[in-house]
Amino acid sequence: MASYVDSNFRIDIYLDTNILVDYIEGNYPALTFSLDYLAQTGYVMFRTSQYVLYEFGEVRKYNLYCNSLNIPFEHKRKLKPQIKRDNWKYNGNEYVEPLRIKIETQVLEELDVLKDNLGLETSIHVLHKELYNPSLLCVLRTPISKEDGLVLTSSVLPNEGELLSFNVILSGDDAYGNAYNNNVQIIRGINGLSNINTLFIKITELKDPNSSRVINLREQKYNEDVIRNILNNILHKLIIKKNSSTFVGKTYKLGTAKKCIFFERDISSSSLESDGNFMIVPKDLSVPPLYTGNKLGIQYFGTPITVPHFPDKDNGKEIKYSFLVPDSLKAHVDILSQAGNLVFYNSD
Repeated sequence: MASYVDSNFRIDIYLDTNILVDYIEGNYPALTFSLDYLAQTGYVMFRTSQYVLYEFGEVRKYNLYCNSLNIPFEHKRKLKPQIKRDNWKYNGNEYVEPLRIKIETQVLEELDVLKDNLGLETSIHVLHKELYNPSLLCVLRTPISKEDGLVLTSSVLPNEGELLSFNVILSGDDAYGNAYNNNVQIIRGINGLSNINTLFIKITELKDPNSSRVINLREQKYNEDVIRNILNNILHKLIIKKNSSTFVGKTYKLGTAKKCIFFERDISSSSLESDGNFMIVPKDLSVPPLYTGNKLGIQYFGTPITVPHFPDKDNGKEIKYSFLVPDSLKAHVDILSQAGNLVFYNSD
């Protein structure tokens, strides 16, 4: 079970229909590993909507029906219009009992698997009246399809009067991703979506923000360490973006000593505002954010500071600080002493 992580540091990731189908069918081991890994970190809440589950049900119904008829995989997409037009009949085989009951039972069980394995929230994003107009305008103003328009609106408008302040859509649909990314400003001009802050991530183009390396989770050539490292880097970037107003900087290593924590303040912040009261998100996401406590006795190049602290920009020194590991965190000293941990002011 994933450890509890405060919602400030948890990223809402909305799973598109194709992601749910791929996970249940085990089509792509790299994708399955990625979703299982993200779920167990605690730093992600997987979401989906009633509409996506509705789509998932029909996709799985069709795929299971084709499996029962031994239709080759490469013919499934081509035959779908014909089978649906003929009221789910193919070569004399109809969608009737006992096949219907078997498929219904399996799909309902699969929904439980999604909830159990991924902690997937399936009851938050409901179908409600405020989805109609934004969904219609997405279709009329952009190349986004009617299905993807409703996927989008139901991801950011989970209930009437509620707009998610920050979330991610994870999808394997390249056309949907391109249509969204190329029309973000138009979408933000739609009444009800003006404050949308949604990032679209395609599993076919998963980009490491640190190295710019791109991997495709529908390929199988990556080892788990590579995938895990890229996912951690992406989550770090998202956590910083979500908490930009409280971001302090990142830790760095200095020698082999583990008595001190060293961190470099982010250049975008004008001063160091506190002698403590930090939350530290580990680079490897192995534990929930760690609270440092107050009155740490922070030093700037060996000199105790007073806050707010403004380094002299003319002295050529970097914006680097250090403090002794407090007793409350000594059990986590190996984590805290590594480079790349994220440091935030505690906003609670």
